[in-house]
Amino acid sequence: MSVIKIMGCFHIPSFRAVPVIMERKNFQEPSTKLAETKETDSHHQSIQLQKKLDDKKRLELEIEQIRRDLEARKKIESLEENLKDKGDELEYLESLNQALFTLERKSSDELLDARKELINLLKDSPILEASIGVKRMGDLDHNPFVAAANKKYTASEAEMKAMEFVCLIGDKLRNPVWYPFKRIMVGAEQKEVIDEDDDCIKAIKSEWGSEAYNAVVTAITEMNEYNPSGRFAVPELWNYREGRRATLCECVVFISRMRI
Repeated sequence: MSVIKIMGCFHIPSFRAVPVIMERKNFQEPSTKLAETKETDSHHQSIQLQKKLDDKKRLELEIEQIRRDLEARKKIESLEENLKDKGDELEYLESLNQALFTLERKSSDELLDARKELINLLKDSPILEASIGVKRMGDLDHNPFVAAANKKYTASEAEMKAMEFVCLIGDKLRNPVWYPFKRIMVGAEQKEVIDEDDDCIKAIKSEWGSEAYNAVVTAITEMNEYNPSGRFAVPELWNYREGRRATLCECVVFISRMRI
């Protein structure tokens, strides 16, 4: 290779540099392609990894859902079993309740029959001033009216006047239209009491006094309790000593002692 002198200095021609640059370029191209290939592979692997992760997550969610479904199914099966047990128990209790109701009704009928027999027995064989006897619930006591009449009339007309008013009040008591009651609240419950503003009630109290008034209130209250629709007196076993309904036991003891 010749050397050319230009403007006082030597210059080495650059034509030999061309092959070097070309070699470098040729060397870089495979490296770039390799890098691009690696990048592509890495991106593909990343996508595949993400897909696997997504698949894994989806699988885990499906497994969790299946597990929940199984638990729910077990709970449903358990509830169905409990429901069946409760149904069997309810059926048993209903059967028991029906049996008890039948037994109670039978016992109640037997008690009513026993009370009727005792009423017939004591009614046919009354004992004066006995502690146990038969009282006609709804009958009006005449004595307070006779006592009040003796204060208002002469001895010859007192009894007649008393009986006239007693008959008048008796007709009133038997009339279902006459209902001298009103409802009031006692605590949380409604209770029926005598209506003091009723005209007939006020007249009895003012004209015949408190004793006659109490006799009428007792009669109408008993009738309202024992026979509100029929409005006639009903016989009942009565404990005269304590002023209340007598029990079967009291009646049996009384009769047993009476026959000794």
